[in-house]
Amino acid sequence: MFHKIKAYYPILILFTLLYSFHFLVGMYPGDDIKFSKASEMYSLAEWLKLRYLTWSGRLMPDAAVYVFLDDLIWLWRILNPLMIILLGYSLVRILKKEVSQWEVIFAVLLLGYFADNILSSGIFWITGSMNYLWPIALAMTSMIPFADRVFRKLSMKKGHGFIYGIAGFLAAIGNEQAALCISSFAVLSLITIYLKEKKVEIQLLLLTGLYITGTCILLFAPGNEIRWVKEAAYWYPRFPSLSFKDHLYIGTIWAFEQLFRDMRFLLLLLSGITIAYSYKNSKLRESIALKLFILLFGIVLSFHVMGRGLEVIYNFSAIKNFRVTESMLSFWEINSSVAFAFLPYLFWTTYLLLLSYLLIRESKNPIFLLFCLLAIGGTLFVIFFSPTIYGSGNRVLTVASVLFTLISIYKIDSLGLLRSKKLIMLLAIFPFVNLSLIFFRWFTSGFHPFL
Repeated sequence: MFHKIKAYYPILILFTLLYSFHFLVGMYPGDDIKFSKASEMYSLAEWLKLRYLTWSGRLMPDAAVYVFLDDLIWLWRILNPLMIILLGYSLVRILKKEVSQWEVIFAVLLLGYFADNILSSGIFWITGSMNYLWPIALAMTSMIPFADRVFRKLSMKKGHGFIYGIAGFLAAIGNEQAALCISSFAVLSLITIYLKEKKVEIQLLLLTGLYITGTCILLFAPGNEIRWVKEAAYWYPRFPSLSFKDHLYIGTIWAFEQLFRDMRFLLLLLSGITIAYSYKNSKLRESIALKLFILLFGIVLSFHVMGRGLEVIYNFSAIKNFRVTESMLSFWEINSSVAFAFLPYLFWTTYLLLLSYLLIRESKNPIFLLFCLLAIGGTLFVIFFSPTIYGSGNRVLTVASVLFTLISIYKIDSLGLLRSKKLIMLLAIFPFVNLSLIFFRWFTSGFHPFL
């Protein structure tokens, strides 16, 4: 018995560390306090009906906050670390059948590359975790049977369909971004399987139907429209009058800021891994694309090392001072101010295109990587049409951050280094520093989800 427990020491130590970290987290004024009083006024059924008809279709998180914020925060402190570990396990399990404890630890460590405000609001905040971490962890779990069939031609074991079905359905009624991702992944998987084998297993069809049903329940909730009107009035009164072009303009500025500034550590991690993978590949090693990408990567690192001039590549707001369409049509008259306003967009668009090319080229599963990249873009694009684009905070970037992590794990596994303890120790440096700084802020100033 003792030897069996000893075999799981690495995971138990990880759980203990995560569990200890959660004791710094308490109820935060606002949603946490509001939801903690729900059980005093409504039964669970009445609460879910009220939320579904007047606010949103997120039935799973609404049920969770009702239960756990009613004197069960101690239980949340146990479940949330388990959800983090489940997410780490699922990210690796999607990519391979056999998963070791060290690979799970590696995946969890990579979550430490999330921006501090994403970690605090989407992973560790009580209400935020139930709306983002939990549905996302369950969503990643629900993708496993499709990944097994597409990548490894493995059929689902008897009884597992029920587990995956529950996980996928709860994810689908938990978070819009996660719901769209798993429904799309399931449908694309079925198409791929049918094109290869001219038949599809009934279990996968049923799971896909269940995921899509959950997604429809979420997206077509009567409360969504009511919520949209209320949040537009509170966060962005002019939002309903914006044209499609306005949405694209505002959304693009927001997306560049989130993707290249707030998620820059994940992006730099993926960039470094991609360079290592490309340099190992004889066909990519001498390519112009790799050389140009290394140059751009070096420029970004140089700015960060010097700590000066970062606005040259990160000032995405300067473009608001100019009329974009007129400036583009009369580009020969552009002055230095306009040029510097456009420069960050030109730089990072080139950077992203080169990174995507190197990621996909010579990959064993290019369609999968392309789907992940498009899904990242899709999770950002849906926010273009949300009046809380500037009000929801960085927790809406949690899904995109998880997808970046999935791609990073895929490339590390392609290098055969997913079980390298030396690489784990090296890549653990940044997460350790990142989490230590968050810990210190919470320890000295109290818990705050919006860093």
